[in-house]
Amino acid sequence: MAPEVEDAHDEHDHQDDHDSHDYVVSNSAEESKGFTLGTSVAFDGGYFGVAVERFEREYGIPGHSHGGDEEINVTADLEQTRIQLKGEHNLNNDYVNTVRLSGGFTEYEHAEIELGVAGTIFENDSSELKVDVLHKPFADWNGAVSFHFKRSKVAAEGEEAFTPPSEEETLALSIMEEKHFGDVLLQVGARVERVKLQAENVLLPELETHAHHDEEEEDHGHDHEHDHDHGDDISVTRVFSADHDFTPVSLSAGLVWDFTPGYNLGLSVSRSERAPSASELLSFGPHIGTRSYEVGALFALHEHEDEMHIELTEEVIDLETANNIDLTLRKTQGDFGFIFNLFYNKVGNYYYQVNTGLFAESGHDHDHGDEHDEHTDELPVYLFRTDDVVLHGFELQAAWQINDSFKTTFFSDYVRARLQDGGDLPRTSPMRFGTTLSYEQNNISAQLDITRYQEQNRIAAEETETDGYTLVDFNVSYDLPILEQDIQLYLKGKNLTDTEARVHTSFLKDIAPRPGRSIAVGIQGFF
Repeated sequence: MAPEVEDAHDEHDHQDDHDSHDYVVSNSAEESKGFTLGTSVAFDGGYFGVAVERFEREYGIPGHSHGGDEEINVTADLEQTRIQLKGEHNLNNDYVNTVRLSGGFTEYEHAEIELGVAGTIFENDSSELKVDVLHKPFADWNGAVSFHFKRSKVAAEGEEAFTPPSEEETLALSIMEEKHFGDVLLQVGARVERVKLQAENVLLPELETHAHHDEEEEDHGHDHEHDHDHGDDISVTRVFSADHDFTPVSLSAGLVWDFTPGYNLGLSVSRSERAPSASELLSFGPHIGTRSYEVGALFALHEHEDEMHIELTEEVIDLETANNIDLTLRKTQGDFGFIFNLFYNKVGNYYYQVNTGLFAESGHDHDHGDEHDEHTDELPVYLFRTDDVVLHGFELQAAWQINDSFKTTFFSDYVRARLQDGGDLPRTSPMRFGTTLSYEQNNISAQLDITRYQEQNRIAAEETETDGYTLVDFNVSYDLPILEQDIQLYLKGKNLTDTEARVHTSFLKDIAPRPGRSIAVGIQGFF
């Protein structure tokens, strides 16, 4: 039997139709290539290095195609060039031990390609510099002062540009100090930032949306005159500038108590503030990567006389504020060790995307020809909004060194994410647990990974549940020392059981599952 091809139109029915079958996701092929070159120079008391990385990737966008009788697949062409700097100098004077420097410049571009022509181009140029100054011990306090600068320029051109050109600049100063009081280590930290976000041409487009009325479709036998509620029209176009300044301040404190040899108990509390990003505030348009129509938190959805309108929000654009407490127990000595962490995080003004239940045209004016393609160019409308939320859960990792060759590791994590006033946050990771069995002897190393993802049925409105699944991966390698170089032969297998796995955090989970079984054989060298 030929494998069935999943299509964007099946997304609402995948839970019932995808049992015990093989699938090929249409328009999901990809090709990538890249290289990294780097060098460094060592000198008395330190080093300085530079690296250049080039990465190119061409890939199809599942669920995003145009055309009628002959469907036209849409692909993305991604290019990224990154220059990285890193250095360290040990001064060892009366005040400073070490100065560490890291920085980089990244030039990123990806284009939506249709029939060989770039319809929409996205660009993001960013530069970053961080300097850490580690001081000499002062009254038995050890620590560092850090300076951090980052600038990002984002631009998008074309009919599917979902964010306006913007520039974001961050300047931060932070300090981290620690001191031992007997068996107790006290750690304190603080960070203050200045975040500036500017955009000259923010658009409030004229947008027509509609809801899909399943009951109405059944009553009218899929009469497409009733598929769209065209009364839901969005307000007229506006163009304006945005200029936002934020001053986030974050504070933290923690204790680590070595209460008995090989064991310690940690307690940490923090209050952190975060400025919203340009995409969280200014988005307004089709986002092909997530197959959604994004609307930023600068806008709000209003209903007036049975019509839906998107207007500028009347809410104050404010910082996201998180209050967090962590409790950690560790065993650090012996053949068996573990780390167990419990956390509780209460976040005010949490920025996230919610499915409005409305649909908008992607911006393409193709003649589909086939009435069954009525919704081909439609995208669900996702609105960035803020709410007070509560996140709590645990993380566990345990390792047992069985003998010189065998080691096994067990891990698990879980987060419960809910709105403070009731309800669940969308796209929350389900509980996960698994084990890794490792073997290493002479020139041979091998690893078997088994990971179980539980089902996720705590969902928000307009969200679908996902079933649980188990992934099995394996890799083995053999080292060949040739001409004093490290050459490695390897065999890698992913998803060996060919399980249908849908990632709950993905916007495309109803369209594209994780890849099926794959086997790779190769050779790599380290010079």
